[in-house]
Amino acid sequence: SSCSIVDEDAFITLEVAKKAKDESGKKAWQDTTVACFCFQQFILRPSIAVPPYETEEGLICQDYYIESTRAAAMVGGGIVLVIFVNWGLIFVNSIFVTKERHTRKTYVAQSLFSKILACQFINTGLTLVLVSWRFPGEGTDWLALVQIGQGSYTEVTADWFLEVGSVIFTTVALSPISTTLPAILRGVILRKFVFPWYTKSRKTQDTLNAVYMYPEWDLAVRLAQMMNVTFVIMTYSAGMPLLYLIGVLYCAGSYWADKYVVLRESSRPPAFSEQIIDSALQLWPVGAFMHLCFATLVFSNQSL
Repeated sequence: SSCSIVDEDAFITLEVAKKAKDESGKKAWQDTTVACFCFQQFILRPSIAVPPYETEEGLICQDYYIESTRAAAMVGGGIVLVIFVNWGLIFVNSIFVTKERHTRKTYVAQSLFSKILACQFINTGLTLVLVSWRFPGEGTDWLALVQIGQGSYTEVTADWFLEVGSVIFTTVALSPISTTLPAILRGVILRKFVFPWYTKSRKTQDTLNAVYMYPEWDLAVRLAQMMNVTFVIMTYSAGMPLLYLIGVLYCAGSYWADKYVVLRESSRPPAFSEQIIDSALQLWPVGAFMHLCFATLVFSNQSL
C-alpha cells in the first residue's frame, strides 16, 4: 500500500513500526514500513526530525532521519559541485582558446563554444551517471581510479531516479539561476559600486570612457550553456518528462535575461558570422540519438 497520512488504512501505528524495526535489524531505516512511519510522523510533526530524539517515535526514526539528512546533503553538495565546476571549465577553456592562433573572432567563439559545451555536458550529464553505473565483465581496473563503472546500477530503476536522476533534475532546474543571474548581478555591481568608485580618480574623458565600458556579452559561453542544458534535457526527458517544462521555462527566462544583459549590461558585441550558430544546429542529431539511447534503457525496464 502507498505511504499516506490521508488514508487511514495506510497509516502505520507505533506498534507496527516497532515490530518492523526489530525484525529489520541494524538497517531498519531501509525498511519500507519504518520509512513510511517516519515519513508520516515528519509530515505530522516536522520537529520530530530535529535532535534530540527522546520520544518513542523519535527513537524509532532516528537512523532514518539521520540517513535522510546525509543523503540530502550529498545531493546538495553534488549539485553545488557541478555548478562550480562548470564555472571553472569556462575559465580554463577561455585560457586554452587564447593560446590558439585564430584569425577571426568567429573562429575564437566557435572554438570556445565547442570546448565549453563538451566539458560541461560531460560534467553535468554524464559523470554522475558513469560513476553510478557498473560496467559488466572484467578489465575495468583502470577506470576504478576515477570510480567510473564501479557503481551499483546495471539498469535504470526507481532507485536510480531517486539517487542519480534527482541530482540531474535539480541541477537543470537551477540552471536559470546559475547561468543567467551572474551576468545580471555583474551589471548591477558595476553600476552601483565599481563605476562610482573608479570615477573619483579619473580626470580625463578617455579614462572615464574606459571606466564606463561594459564587458562584452560572451556569445560562445551563453550558447554553450544553453546547449548544455537542452542536451541534458533531451537525453533524460524520456524518464523525467518534467524536464520538458524546465526546458520551456529556461528558454523563456534565458531569452529575457540575455536580452536585458545585451541591451543594458554589455558593450556592443562584435559582428559574428553565422558559422557558430550553424555548428550548434549540426549537433541536434547527437542530442536526439542520446535521447533514444536513454529512452531505450528506461522503457526496456518493465518494472518501471
